[in-house]
Amino acid sequence: MEKIVADFMAKSAISLEKGERRKIEDFEKSRIILSTKRLLVATPSDKLVIPLNTIFDVRKIDVPDDLKDMLEDSMKIAFVRDGSPNVVVIKASGDKLAKFFYLLMKLLLGGNAVIYKHPAIKGGVVLNTRWKNGKLGIARGAILLDKSAIKLSTVRDIKKEMRTINSKKVEILNVRLMENGEAMVSYIHIPEKRVLNLLGRYVGLEFADILRKVEKAKLSKMEKQVLQAIYSGVSIEDLPAILGLEAADVQRVVLGLEQKEMIKNGKLTVYGEVAVSRYLEDVNV
Repeated sequence: MEKIVADFMAKSAISLEKGERRKIEDFEKSRIILSTKRLLVATPSDKLVIPLNTIFDVRKIDVPDDLKDMLEDSMKIAFVRDGSPNVVVIKASGDKLAKFFYLLMKLLLGGNAVIYKHPAIKGGVVLNTRWKNGKLGIARGAILLDKSAIKLSTVRDIKKEMRTINSKKVEILNVRLMENGEAMVSYIHIPEKRVLNLLGRYVGLEFADILRKVEKAKLSKMEKQVLQAIYSGVSIEDLPAILGLEAADVQRVVLGLEQKEMIKNGKLTVYGEVAVSRYLEDVNV
């Protein structure tokens, strides 16, 4: 049964239709409705219905912080109609668009057949891992390979390459990870190339967003030490004794990290996890 999962107001315009570029000068006020089967973009003058299985690319276009008061973030959705590529651009606030992006990618990627090795390499050692057949899924901050979760906060690089599966050379995603201070590599293949490309786009865009926020935080040496201690299992209450600092000083650092969304309820957020792993990489270089 078809179900509506998102319904909000935004602005939209078609920038490409039947292979011919069109100018985007006037975005129209639009109602965006996302269901489990299709995306509907309704304007006062027209209605665009996009079956989800025709979407082959999704791109987020973020606006610099100093322009956010004047401009809205944008998302380009490429799809096929009558055998030709088309692109619709949706503009909305960053938070609204981020939620929509997650819901859209979850529908586009979830439930698709996947063949994977997770992990294929661990600590530089090639493992005797067999290719597994399973189902792909998306969760907040992670991609799911059956019951195995790959946190986006652990991703360090993603690229396409050719690998042999069942005596046949196919395109796969090579995903480099860092978990608990140990480097790993996993291989993911999706028989449907459209879905493979969308997965690569999803992981790349989501991790780029996380990394951008971590770099923007400009963490001090003390903040990194606090994050590292929490990552190692030290509770907030024990931080002063472990770090040899006054409780008030530690509390001030912790409060700052909470405001930067690195810590929540005494635990690292996805941003805090990325910050720690990057800090560890810097130390180990």
